[in-house]
Amino acid sequence: MADRFAGEIHIGGTLRVADRDPDDVSEFLGECSEQPTDWGESGQRDALTVDTIEQVIDQDTGWITFRNDQARYGEFEELEGLCRQLGLSYDRTSDARYEHNGESARWRPGMERPLVENADQSGKPMVHCECIEACLATLKAGRIAEGIKALEELVPEVAPLPRFEVDARK
Repeated sequence: MADRFAGEIHIGGTLRVADRDPDDVSEFLGECSEQPTDWGESGQRDALTVDTIEQVIDQDTGWITFRNDQARYGEFEELEGLCRQLGLSYDRTSDARYEHNGESARWRPGMERPLVENADQSGKPMVHCECIEACLATLKAGRIAEGIKALEELVPEVAPLPRFEVDARK
C-alpha cells in the first residue's frame, strides 16, 4: 500500500485543443474532475469540459490548483503525465512524511523531465550543505567560472508558471 500525504499542484499554460489527441484532452479533463481544489475535499464534481474548465481556475493566479491531503506519495502521477503529454506547465509540492523528504517538482514544455528537488514544508527547494560547501571551496580556490557553473547547476532557472488558458480554435 502506498503512503499517502499532502501534495499540491499548480497547472498553467495553454491547452491547445485542436493540436492535441482528443482522448488525451478528455483524459486530462476527467482527471481534473476527480481532484480536490482544497484540503480535505473529496474532489468529486461534475465532469469538466473544455467549456467548464474555468470552474477550477484560481481567479487570483490564473492557474488550475489542486490540493490533496491524501495524494499517493504527495504526487499527482497521472495528472503530471497528462500535463507533459499536452504541453501544460506545472509546479507540484509534496509534504515530508515518514522517511520521505518534502519535494518540489517543476516542468515546462521543452524540458526532458521534471526538475525534482528536496523542499521544505512550504514547498521551497532546498540544497544540501555539502553541495554549497563544494561550490564555496571551488570559488575559494580561485576557480571562479567553475564555481559559478556549479552554483547555477544547484539552482537551475525555471520560467515562471504561466496562467492557464484554453485555445479551442480549430
